[in-house]
Amino acid sequence: MSAALAPSFLGNPVWQGIGVLVAIAAIIVTIMLELRRRRSREREPQTRESGARLRVVGIDPSPSSLYDLSKDEAEDEYYRILAESIRHAKTAVYRSGRGFTGKPRKKFSRDLIIAEEAALKNGVEVVRIQTADRVSKEWAEGYARLVEKYPGKLRVYADFKDPLFVNIGLIDPNGPRPEIQMLFESITKASRSSYTADAALSFYGPPRFAQGLQAKFEQWAQDLRMLNADQIRDLARTYLYFAYGSNMSPAQMRQRTPGAVRVGTAIAYGWKRNFAVTAPHMGATAAAAGIQRADSPTTYIEGVIYDLTAGEKGALDEIESGGYVPTEIGFKLGGKHVTGFTHVPVRLSSSSALKPRADYIRLMIDGAEANGLISLAHQLRQEWLSE
Repeated sequence: MSAALAPSFLGNPVWQGIGVLVAIAAIIVTIMLELRRRRSREREPQTRESGARLRVVGIDPSPSSLYDLSKDEAEDEYYRILAESIRHAKTAVYRSGRGFTGKPRKKFSRDLIIAEEAALKNGVEVVRIQTADRVSKEWAEGYARLVEKYPGKLRVYADFKDPLFVNIGLIDPNGPRPEIQMLFESITKASRSSYTADAALSFYGPPRFAQGLQAKFEQWAQDLRMLNADQIRDLARTYLYFAYGSNMSPAQMRQRTPGAVRVGTAIAYGWKRNFAVTAPHMGATAAAAGIQRADSPTTYIEGVIYDLTAGEKGALDEIESGGYVPTEIGFKLGGKHVTGFTHVPVRLSSSSALKPRADYIRLMIDGAEANGLISLAHQLRQEWLSE
């Protein structure tokens, strides 16, 4: 940030207000978790209320609530109140969030979608910024249906780059009592969909603050892609990808599709691996790995399976375009025959001068070893790095 921009940014009352609220919430959450840790250590029964009451000076004196979402009753109460607030909205609802991905919170997903449909029926404009590229089928179908049913009234945007406002809600920002919901989470694993909701804060904010937050939502949405119904449904669609070349490498896949989830290793029967794909970006005579149909159905290749979202598949298809085409393929995964896709070469070269580079083979070997394909790693080392 330049020196010229810093004062105006830091002096913005909206951002200052958000910073104060986040700081207050962080302190309260820390205290609550520390109390819970101490009580657990002392083996005393926990009798705290699920929604802790707090009062912030200068904000609507109506009770505000901080919810410890590690407790089932607190989580139930938070989502019940959120759905009720959305259902009774008068003018507009702004929300950002990851959405729901699994059965344990299926009820919350259903209740919130029903609440938003009730608001839409009453003429309320709903703006949602979706911050995760993977959701449950129920969630995706529910929002896709609402987009089709209320065109122009429900706007859904995509921002999958870990934005600042991951989970925040703003209800009736131009009304006399704007309501603000903030959810705080932690990362439990360094991978996609590994977030835990820790606490949520619900309060009535001053109109000026709420209107400024509304302006920030609109400004944020201007630079984002609006999703249509089919694109929303794609958020629930996943693809099993069979990697047999350099994409076996976890490091390379993290660069290309950071959210890809490794599922395991698999065997594809009736295929054989070759190094007959020209790779001009690596050199005039450089070859990349390819596959082709084998004469015998018992011939097989080993590979690594990744679970990809529709967006990740599109990104990987784009990277491999020109030399490969995405092709449906069957393989044996975890003892079961399943269907996924891989990238098959557009054409194979017959040139004897074409050879894979040593660093490319080492990348494949690293990928094979990282995934437990030791015999494949040994085979590649013996065939291409033995000289």
